[in-house]
Amino acid sequence: MMPRRHRNVLLKFLLFLPLLYFLSGYFKMEDNEVVSEKQLDSNNNDSIEEIKEEPEVKRKEDKDIVLDIPLINKVENNEERDEDQYQIIEEKNKGGEKEKEKFEEEKKKYFIEEKKVENEDNKPNIEENILAVEDIKEKEEDNKKEDIKDTESEKEKKEENDQLVLAPPQDPNGPGEMGKAVKIKDPDAETKKKIDLGWKNNAFNQYVSDLISVHRSLPDLRNEWCKAPDRNLPINKMSATSVIICFHNEAWSTLLRTVHSVLNRSPADLLHEIVLVDDASDMEHVKEELDRYMSQYPKVKIVRLKDRVGLIRARLAGASQAKAPVLTYLDSHCECTDGWLEPLLDRIARNPTTVVCPVIDVLNEDSLAYQGGAYFAVGGFDWNLQFNWHSIPEHERKRRSHSFEPAWSPTMAGGLFSIDRSFFEKLGAYDPGFDIWGAENLEISFKTWMCGGTLEIVPCSHVGHIFRKRSPYKWRSGVNALKRNSIRLAEVWMDDYKKYYYDRVGPNLGEYGDVSSRKELRKNLNCKSFKWY
Repeated sequence: MMPRRHRNVLLKFLLFLPLLYFLSGYFKMEDNEVVSEKQLDSNNNDSIEEIKEEPEVKRKEDKDIVLDIPLINKVENNEERDEDQYQIIEEKNKGGEKEKEKFEEEKKKYFIEEKKVENEDNKPNIEENILAVEDIKEKEEDNKKEDIKDTESEKEKKEENDQLVLAPPQDPNGPGEMGKAVKIKDPDAETKKKIDLGWKNNAFNQYVSDLISVHRSLPDLRNEWCKAPDRNLPINKMSATSVIICFHNEAWSTLLRTVHSVLNRSPADLLHEIVLVDDASDMEHVKEELDRYMSQYPKVKIVRLKDRVGLIRARLAGASQAKAPVLTYLDSHCECTDGWLEPLLDRIARNPTTVVCPVIDVLNEDSLAYQGGAYFAVGGFDWNLQFNWHSIPEHERKRRSHSFEPAWSPTMAGGLFSIDRSFFEKLGAYDPGFDIWGAENLEISFKTWMCGGTLEIVPCSHVGHIFRKRSPYKWRSGVNALKRNSIRLAEVWMDDYKKYYYDRVGPNLGEYGDVSSRKELRKNLNCKSFKWY
């Protein structure tokens, strides 16, 4: 279809054709005032013929384009042909003037109507154009506002990160450096209030912990024997590990100090990742703030559990998300020392059925002093199925050629250890029927020994740990998870020796769930008897 602008131009051109034709004839007659009657009749007849034929063609064309333009000098009958030439000329002139005026009126009317129609047709387009322009302006304004907002957001984010990122201490004599104690003498009322709140929420002195850099320096407690160049296998001969740290509402400073001690003191090629497992914390500082902080460290991954599941199931969740061939478990209030990781991974690289624990030094719960030395103990238990420490037996001392060689240990404390992932899965990991925490350390200890593995304490590896006298966390009431877990442990692994435990807890065992699948696991692994253990 022809564009409207082109169509309008064509219409205007057709409109002016009759006028041009009339004017050309009019001026021609004025130039020839004296004409013969014969000439006049001839011209008149020719003119009439032209008027009768030509305008009809034009009118037909005009109808095609729906225009009604009056015909000029149209002859109604043949009687007018006999009129006097002057009368004809006069009437023609008068008619021309009248028709000219009429034509001008019709033309004006036509153009006004056309203008009106054109304006009405274009009105939506004009309004659309105005709206489009306004929309563009609004978008430009919105973009400017967004740019300003993004700039301000980036600035705020940078300021937040500047506040969150705690740089390593510049002052070697800062609070707690080299593992020294920090003590608050005669605190004022406001400080005392903060100290008390820290104890209430964490069961250790959080106020003191917050004064200490999360990058603080620690003493190197390794014996020179441990530092020998060929003491451990080359790094490329050892498998990397995923360090799994579970927490629930852990204090900001202790959690960060745990993570940074791992990042700062682990060979990059041996540390595949750190998996932080949040067991449904409800304190704000370990939510978005922790996400923002840890986003700076590509090796740190946070796994959020929607519901509180307890330590055991949180560790299983962490293992399911870990990618490395070796799993290392740490508590969320630890500090790793120089050279802590290599000796552990060295033992697993030599024998993947070896489960290893570092020497667990004490981080004083009040002063955060790092308390460790050359002495270390091995793990045991009593008939209440509670873990305890023992000095190294004489036969174990004789078995080793050096006092800093790894020592066999009957049990582990449970919070800090490394294990080959495949071996951990072969052993059935943790009993999925265990609830919250308790007895999982004895279960992994019993079946490691009974099912073909070895459990060791590695004295060349030192990790500090805050030992709390109570648990600061609330759990659902009416549940004795420790007893229930211990009964499951006794039923599956202790054979007839379970009676020594039952003598202490009484004959009423209560509901402890189905253990048939765990007994089947033990049978399939051809594990030894508890008497052998």
